Order: sequence, then C-alpha cells, then structure tokens
Amino acid sequence: MTNLRNWNIAMGVIQLGMGIFLTVIYNKEGLFQVKEKLYRIGVDKKNVTDGYSLDFVQRPSLEVPYAYEAVSFFYVTSFFHFLYVLMGERYNEMIENKNNFLRWIEYSISATLMIRIIALQCGIRDDNTLTAITMSTVGIMLQGQIVESALASGHELDSNGKMVVFVATIVGWLLMVTNFYMIVRQYINLADDINLFGCPGVGIPSFVLALVVTQLIFYSTFGFIQIYQIYKRLYNPKEYDYKKIETMYIVDSLLSKVTLGAILGYSVIGANKGVYATFSCD
Repeated sequence: MTNLRNWNIAMGVIQLGMGIFLTVIYNKEGLFQVKEKLYRIGVDKKNVTDGYSLDFVQRPSLEVPYAYEAVSFFYVTSFFHFLYVLMGERYNEMIENKNNFLRWIEYSISATLMIRIIALQCGIRDDNTLTAITMSTVGIMLQGQIVESALASGHELDSNGKMVVFVATIVGWLLMVTNFYMIVRQYINLADDINLFGCPGVGIPSFVLALVVTQLIFYSTFGFIQIYQIYKRLYNPKEYDYKKIETMYIVDSLLSKVTLGAILGYSVIGANKGVYATFSCD
C-alpha cells in the first residue's frame, strides 16, 4: 500500500497548500469579515376591498461566512489525507476490505461546502433552497457509502443486494442532477435579470460559469467512477481492483478541489468581477 500512502501524503500537502493560499488572499482582501445574506419567504397583510389578504414577502434570514466555507474544505480534505497516513495498517485494512467509509464522511463535508460555494456564486440566496442543496449533497455521499458497503460483501450479491446498489445509485444521480438544475436555473435567471438593466458589456463574471461547468464535470466523474466500480464488482469481479478505485477517487477529488480553489483565487486577485463589483451603465 506504499503507493496509496505516498498519494495521500502528496494530496494532503497540496490541499493544505491551497487552503493556505486562499486564506492569505482572502485575509488580505478582508473577505473573512464579509457575510452573504440569505432570505426566506414570509407573509404580511395587505389591504383589499373587504379587509386584508396575505402578501408574500422576502425577509432576511441567515448570514453565510462565505470565505470561511471556501477555505474550510481544503483543510478538511487535507486532514483526512494525513489521517489515512497516520492510520497506517488500519487504512490498509479498509482498502483490503474494499470500503473506505471515511472517504464518504470527508466528501459529505468537503463536497457539501464546495457546492454551497457554487450555489452562492450563482446567486442563490433563498435559505430553504441552499439548505436543500446542502442536505441533498450529504445524502449523495450517504448513497455512495451504501453502494460501496454493499459491494464490499465477500460473496456474490443476490437480487436484493443488487437492487440496493441500483436504487441507491439512481437516487444519488437524481439528487445531483436536481442540485445542478437549481444552480443552473438560478444562473440563467440571474443573467436574464441583468440583461434587463440594458448595460452593454455588463454581466455575470466569466469565472462563475467556469465554476459551474468544471464542477459539474468533476461531480459527474465521481458518479461515473462508482458506476465503473459497480460494473467491475458485479460483472467482472476478477478484475475488480479496489486500490485502483481508491486512486481514481483521490485524483478526481484533487482535480475538483484544486480547480475550484484556483478559480476562487483568480476571482479575488485577477478576474473582472462584472456585476459582482461596482459597475457603470452608460
């Protein structure tokens, strides 16, 4: 398991480095003091001819410490990679047993923080919508553990076991597609509203679209890795190499997080912020 140990050391160092990088530039720009305001739908009463009727209105709700969430997923991921190194033989046993349940715990934290960042960048400010995206992402990671735990069985899966695997996989994909549907729909609605301003050359900064597209690709790749894992375990068990699966997850996690971190860093120190900064409308 030396190769995996080296992978985890390298990943831990890289993730820690990205976390420090973002922390430095966010601190320099004073972004740790900035909080994104969320809203909820409340009701008020309005006068009508015969009395009153309910009027649905937007009210302030929670405040999100965006910068803290943006750097936290790097530190969380780094912690888990170093934990695997320190676990030594216990980590090797998990790989031999073909179920790294700690990976799914880490993803339930880091992937959830990441998709919240994407949602906020696309303009989602509804408290309930962000909560739904948060909890469904945790559910996706639970689905991953359910599938992997079922596949880790030492014997051939019966029809009930296969049903658990297939249903959980479908549910996971439905949750992910729903999350990105809400995010993309908000992005489109936001762009349409900004176009109504009639300000030439003013729009959502390009780095936001880059966030959505790249992370949609990487989140989907996680799902495809598990589909590959299911295929190998159920239909080609002699070639089922869990160590290879673990490495694939590690690499995809690295690419996803480093890409997101690089775009977030660029958004602070080099990007044209468009309507996310003060703009003119000539």
